[in-house]
Amino acid sequence: MASGTSGGRITTKTTSMALRVAKGLVGGTALAGGTYAGLCYYAIWNAEQRVKRIDVEIVELGKAVHKCEGEITASLATAEDIKRQRDAMAKKVEGVRVSLAKAEEQVARLKGDLEQFGNQVAEKDAKIKEQSQQTSLLRRMMQERKESVTVAKEALSAAHKEALRTRREMDPIKRLQLDRFV
Repeated sequence: MASGTSGGRITTKTTSMALRVAKGLVGGTALAGGTYAGLCYYAIWNAEQRVKRIDVEIVELGKAVHKCEGEITASLATAEDIKRQRDAMAKKVEGVRVSLAKAEEQVARLKGDLEQFGNQVAEKDAKIKEQSQQTSLLRRMMQERKESVTVAKEALSAAHKEALRTRREMDPIKRLQLDRFV
């Protein structure tokens, strides 16, 4: 720090320097040689004032640097927190990727099962169709047999009637009886 300042405060040395400058200015007007001394004192005073302003600026800049250091520390802490959050999020993303891969495997397996079940359903449908055709054929055969049975019953009935008629007509005893009556 400059010899005339102590933390931005005015000291006795600065005050005496200001008095010299003022004396020099007043005395300088009386003497031509005093003007040069007044200018020198003024230049010294002006330089000390600049040094004081620079000291004040240095103090303010020191405070600003200290504040910036605090902000940098806070920013670094925030960056570390963000990195931890990013790492945690990356772990979650990896977990989701693993879950997705498992889900995709399960979907592929389920698609295979679905295809297999679809094939089984198609086989069952083909069997149902085959059984339906066979049932239809059996129904037709049954219907034909029923008709055949009906025809056979009618033929049997007709044959039975014919046999009875023939028996009546050809019965030798009855013929004898008829011949007797005739």
